[in-house]
Amino acid sequence: MHKSHDNFIQTNIFVLGLLFVGLFLSVQRVNAQDSEMNRNIYSVIYNRVGDNYPYPLLGLINRSGSHYFGMHLGVYNKADGVFSGLQIGGFNTIIKSDGAAQFGYLNYSSEGSPLQFGIMNTAQVKKNGFAFQFGGWNDLYSGYELLRYDSDTLFSVGWVTDYLAIQVGAINDIPSLNGIQFGLFNFTDTIYNGLQIGFLSFVRKGGYMAVEGFAATNGFSGFAFKTGLRKFYTLVLLGYHPNSRDALVNGWGMGTILPLYSNSLGLNIEYAYIQDIFSPRTFLSNMLSFNVRWTILQKYNLSIGPLLSRERYETHQEFQETTNNLNVGLRLGLSYDFR
Repeated sequence: MHKSHDNFIQTNIFVLGLLFVGLFLSVQRVNAQDSEMNRNIYSVIYNRVGDNYPYPLLGLINRSGSHYFGMHLGVYNKADGVFSGLQIGGFNTIIKSDGAAQFGYLNYSSEGSPLQFGIMNTAQVKKNGFAFQFGGWNDLYSGYELLRYDSDTLFSVGWVTDYLAIQVGAINDIPSLNGIQFGLFNFTDTIYNGLQIGFLSFVRKGGYMAVEGFAATNGFSGFAFKTGLRKFYTLVLLGYHPNSRDALVNGWGMGTILPLYSNSLGLNIEYAYIQDIFSPRTFLSNMLSFNVRWTILQKYNLSIGPLLSRERYETHQEFQETTNNLNVGLRLGLSYDFR
């Protein structure tokens, strides 16, 4: 029994090895330039056709000429020129996309306006172009050096239209943002005219990053990390609240800093949602604060203002009784700006 099972495994390994060797040799042949390029070859293993071939290419390896409208379905698909239609396979390549869609593990389009769905997607888009990417790792950039848009995104959707970049995903990264980033983590070097919306956002040049220690008259105190832009940033916090079953709470929020009269004086508006760390939903609170922010030293800021909070917490764990309170208090904070 074991011997026949081992023979079965060895046979399958041998067959897979032959398949990979054959695929490798075929790919080398696909990339080779020879005098037979104008002759159509159509087989189950390897298909190569010239311009304006009227039928879909179905095989392990598919390659079409400088103009093709139709479909590639295989492991390795390559369009040497303008391609309109659909590519489905493991590895897809288009020299110039004209209304093309790619579904595969690795998708590449060097020019045009592709739709890409895969684990790894790369597309170059020129002015007034359009690209749509959804995948594990997406790279989207413009064909112009002066205005270049690169995006490395995880499970994301992104497109560039007339130098406008919009990214939606778990992780978004673009050197120069002129548009919107929406995701869990957003990264950019500079923002010319745009906005980041996410769990945490980082702007390397001209952004805002700070840490703050705070305390409020309702007993809530702790530390917050803030990052993004002064006009819109997000924050994560860790602190103590007397009504929390665990005493320790964490939370997430957002805020804005509006200048008043001078750069050293501003209005800081923040919203935060907090809950128990170890016993979620036994304590919940929504807080809104309006603080006057004063720069006392070059990077140190003092803030003070009213705090509105609505709390929901269990007063008796055994009977699951809950209490809802609406409180008005005062909040005091001291922050240090890294940027």
